[in-house]
Amino acid sequence: MLWTMGVTVITGILAGMLHTLGGVGGGLTLVAVLSFWLSPEPALAITAPALLIGNIHRWYNVRQVTDWPATRSICLGAIPGSFLGGLVASWIPQTALYLFIIAAALFALLKAAGWIRVPVHDRSLVAGGAIAGLVSATASGGGLVFSSILIGRGLRHLRYIATGAAVGAAVNIGRIAAYATDHWFTKETLSQSVVLTIALIFGNLLGHRVRLHMPETSSTRLTLTSLVIAVLFALAGAFLREHR
Repeated sequence: MLWTMGVTVITGILAGMLHTLGGVGGGLTLVAVLSFWLSPEPALAITAPALLIGNIHRWYNVRQVTDWPATRSICLGAIPGSFLGGLVASWIPQTALYLFIIAAALFALLKAAGWIRVPVHDRSLVAGGAIAGLVSATASGGGLVFSSILIGRGLRHLRYIATGAAVGAAVNIGRIAAYATDHWFTKETLSQSVVLTIALIFGNLLGHRVRLHMPETSSTRLTLTSLVIAVLFALAGAFLREHR
């Protein structure tokens, strides 16, 4: 129990810093690393409440500049998509969950490197939200899909952060509802979620301080490095799962 809490704290701080410095990949890295130490199911259950609170906090601070038309359209697809993805995650074998996490991490890595581009049109916001919600609930990699949607719509800076946080909060509500349906939440996972929430906030604060002195190129390299680490942890977790 103690070592698990230690891993949760360290991973949460690093993920919080990553999200602040690189903008994306924090949730995916969290799930990949925690899946290695635990397994995909508790990793997804632990991160969902913490990411919900983190997104609400970020959105509240910049709520005035939210793109509400985009938020409504994306959430129309993202909320049912995340709920469906959460139910799928509870039905499929853990090995399949590892494969989802690996696939999401690889997609994120290729997109961050600029090798994959996702065109976005207003009429595709609902469908794109559904896909992102599904990916979020099964592998916590939907943030990269949401990033493509929001940037493709032309959102930047605080408007991008506010809208992304609003959508992220909605998605995690869908995840939590689905995981609760299959009784994934226990006293242990909820206590770890509390610890993770505090660690994420602390990591966000550290990341904000560091970002004031970090060039944009370093931020991009950090994101790519973290996604490579996420892929490696996901692969290692799947391998150990098959040989335990």
